[in-house]
Order: sequence, then structure tokens, then C-alpha cells
Amino acid sequence: MSQNWATCRNALDFVKGAADRKVLELHFTQKTAARPIISPPGVPAERVAALISAFKALGQDREFLADAERSRQEIALVSSEEVEKVVRLIVSTPADIAERYAKAFAPEAK
Repeated sequence: MSQNWATCRNALDFVKGAADRKVLELHFTQKTAARPIISPPGVPAERVAALISAFKALGQDREFLADAERSRQEIALVSSEEVEKVVRLIVSTPADIAERYAKAFAPEAK
């Protein structure tokens, strides 16, 4: 049976308030970069460029990808630009939205 995903609705289609929408956007967006590799401030630009280049090459390395497949490891490298966009969104999140997010996704107390 074929699904036409273009006609499927997602959770954001059902959100009623602006604050709730921001909470869900934050939740979904941060999932884009689940385990990012980051560097501290002050790393020289040429070093950052070398790291970015190395990770891009890794994403094209047939031996690495084959090993990951054999190990049943899901590899979904995300571009540095996309990770940077996610990080900017997270660090610019207003305190009230961060609090709503924390409450919405906190583990239930037992």
C-alpha cells in the first residue's frame, strides 16, 4: 500500500497557541542534531573548516558507511550549517518557552 506523505498532517497542524507551537518547534528541531560535535569558542577558523571537511568526507566514506551498516548503526550526518541553525534556535529560546518545554517533556514524577 502506497502512502502519500505530502497529504499527512503533523503535530504542528494541531497546535492552537503560539507558545505551544514554539515548544513543539523547539522539540522537533533539536532532534535534527541529536549528538552534535561542537568546539569551544576561540578555535581558529581553519581548524573548524578542517573538522567540517573531515566530517563531510566521513559521510561519503564507503568503508565507514558499510561498517556502520554491518554494526546496525544508523548514520545520518547533518551539515554544519543545519547544526548551527539548531544551536542558534536553542540558545535564543526565551525563558518562558524553555520552561514550558521543560514541563511538557519532563519525565513523570513517580
